[in-house]
Amino acid sequence: MSASRSMSRTLVGTLAVVFVGGILASSALGSLSIHLRVRTSLPEDPPTFTNGVAVEAGVTTYVPMEIWAVVTDYDGELRDEAVWKFYSAFYSSNGGLIKGNLMAAFVPTGAEHQWGQGNTADQGSQEDLDTDGDLDVGSNFIGDTSPPWFQARHSSGEPYPYDDYPVPEVHDLYPIPPYDHPSPAEVEAWKEEHAANEFHMANLYFLPETAWNETAGGYDGRPGVTEIWAAPRQFGSAQWMEDDPANPGESITKVNFVNPAPGDPNAGELLAGDKVVLYVVSHAEPPTGAKGGFSIGPSDPPLVLDGRASTGSINWWGWDFNGDGDYDIEGLGEEGNDFIAVTYQDLIDLGLAEGVYPMASMAVGWSQSEPVNKDEVTFEFEIIPEPATIALLVVGALVARVRRRR
Repeated sequence: MSASRSMSRTLVGTLAVVFVGGILASSALGSLSIHLRVRTSLPEDPPTFTNGVAVEAGVTTYVPMEIWAVVTDYDGELRDEAVWKFYSAFYSSNGGLIKGNLMAAFVPTGAEHQWGQGNTADQGSQEDLDTDGDLDVGSNFIGDTSPPWFQARHSSGEPYPYDDYPVPEVHDLYPIPPYDHPSPAEVEAWKEEHAANEFHMANLYFLPETAWNETAGGYDGRPGVTEIWAAPRQFGSAQWMEDDPANPGESITKVNFVNPAPGDPNAGELLAGDKVVLYVVSHAEPPTGAKGGFSIGPSDPPLVLDGRASTGSINWWGWDFNGDGDYDIEGLGEEGNDFIAVTYQDLIDLGLAEGVYPMASMAVGWSQSEPVNKDEVTFEFEIIPEPATIALLVVGALVARVRRRR
């Protein structure tokens, strides 16, 4: 990148980029969305998740991801939501930093309920769906069934857990000892306990033969990122239950019809939800020469700051000259500001006064809005006063000294 880049092109406020996020559901159609998540909590703690994971290149190859089905909840009453079945594929990005084979596995459960009806074939076949040399899960042909598609289907053959779910005679589905036919109160207690609109169906992970492709997909030869996402099959093959807007407090069955009839209350959308993004950990290094400090005066050439010694999945640089936490200059991608040149007047125009700034900083990451992979380093620089200012200061000091002698 040229040192002559105009600072006016890179001032704060010119970028608004979000790399990880869910897809908003349509207000017209009900929706079931398939999300990928990485658990950050311990098993004994309330679950917490992230969608961005920073890994050490060549070290971390096992990132356990979870497949979640999320039913849109409109009224806050979770007893109205349930899932029966859906098909999906799962991809890793072509040309990402990881070249590895994906595999899905249903979540082990007790006798209470199972996804996939206990059929491991429904976990999906391993196929190279995007022809990038590693294996994804599922199919990209809408006419296929399972396998090769991943299919989540509740073992009871009915949506789970549903408010009007019939009490079965099979004790295993309602394990409330010692009754094979629980009382209405016990059934209601069971429904209340299991009410949810988010369901952990299966896990997704890379097999051990994962390889690293550390320079692919990034900016200026740096590592890129690998994205992993769900690609649901849009073939009228999903079925779930959610709030019925025409009958508050009641449920309605939804199906992702290919060509729904206008106004069909049972038409719903099957959506791809949150992705998982894997980064190589960023390590910020001081700008070239910054360890000894920089200085610049009115007649000096531009101050050149070279931040290219930093490593990791870096696509964004931010420069904070006065250490107040706000980035005075930043950029993304090819306008990444890894190598900048600022003049004395540029710094004055930013509102900086003459003096020493010991806590100036440079931050690096994949984007400003993505804190998962951000790192920062501080350095010192000085804005030297104009010669006239220095002369006035000297004169002022002499006058003050003469006055004191009188």
